[in-house]
Amino acid sequence: MATFLSRKQLFNFFQKESLKGDFWNLPSTFYGKFSSYSAKKLTPLTNGRASIPLAIHFYLTELCNLNCKMCFLKQIKSENNFIPLDIAKKVIKELIYIRPRYNMTGGEPFLHPEIKDLITHLKSKGLYLSIVTNGTLIKSFAEILVHSGVDKLSISIDGSPEKHDSIRRTPGAFSKTLEGIQAINYEKKRQNKRKPKLSLYSLLNTETDKDFITSFAQENLFKEINFLHLLSISSKDLKRFSEGYKKRPHYWQGAVIDNKGFKINDSLIKKIRLYNCNPNTKINIRFTPDISEADLKNYYNKDKNFLDKFRGRCIAPWVAATIKPPAKVEICPDLPVGDLTRKSFFQIWNGEKTKYIRRQLFKGNMLPICSGCCNYYM
Repeated sequence: MATFLSRKQLFNFFQKESLKGDFWNLPSTFYGKFSSYSAKKLTPLTNGRASIPLAIHFYLTELCNLNCKMCFLKQIKSENNFIPLDIAKKVIKELIYIRPRYNMTGGEPFLHPEIKDLITHLKSKGLYLSIVTNGTLIKSFAEILVHSGVDKLSISIDGSPEKHDSIRRTPGAFSKTLEGIQAINYEKKRQNKRKPKLSLYSLLNTETDKDFITSFAQENLFKEINFLHLLSISSKDLKRFSEGYKKRPHYWQGAVIDNKGFKINDSLIKKIRLYNCNPNTKINIRFTPDISEADLKNYYNKDKNFLDKFRGRCIAPWVAATIKPPAKVEICPDLPVGDLTRKSFFQIWNGEKTKYIRRQLFKGNMLPICSGCCNYYM
């Protein structure tokens, strides 16, 4: 039998802080999804133009306070700079009526000297914001993260304290991250807030302890777990990319990683999926990329026939842009398409360089390094 809400119940329902921001984003989100997904199919007619972006990724800095085994950044010479606050505000102002979802990442985003001001400015506009972090610095930011209403906080935990610190190559990293998580939960309770939603990122490896990860997530009030497969490319693909585009790779040179210690077997995936099917499980579990058990070997061994199945699926250049220090815009890693100190975002979004890349990808001319990007498997 249908249940109807009273006027007061409806009012209270829409007053919940977890719904207000999302509610006002719905019109632009629906339009954005329809127009952006359609834009790829219409590429031959539009000459590579795209509609509005659904997401803007602020890659605030390449600097990090950890030295993780699998991180691209440890292989490259990180540039010691940040996205200036005025550049970030310029993008937000230009896109204010479009209301894309914003994401802050890095490097470690909380090393940015003006991140508090950027968070406050962005959330004061009622915009969606998620932040990806290693969690070691968030304790001192807990009050502002909760008070401002950051929507989502994704934090990395790879196992027990010893295992986590070993992968992160930083003694005490686990304890600092745990203190930060506890500070966030304390502030949520103190301020009577439901945000930020906590998401746990965990890199799959041959020693992944599924029971520890799931128990840790439940005990610390995480809403979801995202198990990550290691992304990497071959040295041959890096060379082909460099020669084909007549440029020295920056980001991608860090993606040539020996994945031996990260080649997991199908039994681990089956156990995790089985746990996720349990009706008593209150945490949503997903995988990035979402590779089936049968395809694990093909994925980690970079089997050509397996990789070719995903050609043409990527829609990232039609729906999202990354802003990198100091003011570069990219729609594919290591392929800058414009500078925000010289042009507006939309001049770059549908500029000649951007349209050319979209046309090439639409034709199936994938970059040699595409298999090392999670968007390739979507």
